[in-house]
Amino acid sequence: MLYIYIYFILFLICIINILIVAYFTLQERIVLASTQLRKGPNVVGLLGIAQPLADAFKLLMKEIIWPYKVNKFLFILSPFFMLLLSLCLWNIFFLIPSKFINIPPFSLLFPLLFSSLNVLLVIFIGWSANSKYTLQGALRCISQLVSYELVLSLVFLTLILSYNTLEIINIINQQKYSWGFLDILVFILFIIASLAETNRTPFDLAEAESELVSGYNTEHSSVLFTYMFLAEYCYIFIMANIIVILFFGGWWGFNKIISYFFYIIKLLIILYCFIWVRSTWPRFRYDQLMYFGWLELLPLALLIFVINICDELILDNIYILLSW
Repeated sequence: MLYIYIYFILFLICIINILIVAYFTLQERIVLASTQLRKGPNVVGLLGIAQPLADAFKLLMKEIIWPYKVNKFLFILSPFFMLLLSLCLWNIFFLIPSKFINIPPFSLLFPLLFSSLNVLLVIFIGWSANSKYTLQGALRCISQLVSYELVLSLVFLTLILSYNTLEIINIINQQKYSWGFLDILVFILFIIASLAETNRTPFDLAEAESELVSGYNTEHSSVLFTYMFLAEYCYIFIMANIIVILFFGGWWGFNKIISYFFYIIKLLIILYCFIWVRSTWPRFRYDQLMYFGWLELLPLALLIFVINICDELILDNIYILLSW
């Protein structure tokens, strides 16, 4: 009976997550329309509130088109597993601890693990469609994810050394509210790497319409495209949640209701920043993207990591001397 209850809760969280993602796309379209001085979606339902449901119905009713000599097994399963991975990360990483559910003690490593698995699915999607556009988009996406995942990993290691724990709950409990110069640099690096990891502007070279039609998802239609679309926006929500947890105190507070209310406010502000960057920044050239990742961001992240290690060693030596 307990397992049935847990599975039902997980299923409910997945449904709520999909609905939240659907209405986040509506909010993104409204914000983009306001920045471009146009109306945006406002016809379907009251003030366009039914637009995501109409878009989902339209996509699900479309026919799945099979390209020539496509690998049907990978062509179907890869988008499904991409969505499944994002939902699993959401459920494992952001379940509130309760009597029956405990967040794993190494939960901070889950984003790196699942983003690495996501690279394999992008390879399968690009290769299985038997198209030069999808394959080139997948290769771009792989090289981009590998480049900026190194920066993201160094930032994670820096934070792990700072907090001396891998547990989200402990990080939230000992959150630092007095930011120093290095904390601001780490935050900026994490924001930039998050934009690159989620294929958002100005790092959306894997889906460049002017060059690759639609990138690695060019040949996917109907429900298969819906899977990839939902997975991409799920990862945006996940990265925004991680930013709030690591840098802005998460759901820490004295009163549960007030703390979760402020947690949602902080999450909405970070999500708005994702939309704001898309509406203002132009897309990089691909050589600029690689140059920026390998020759600018990575050395800076490595320098901050080394400085953090030196600080920890100096503090440890001082503590040992004082204890003597």
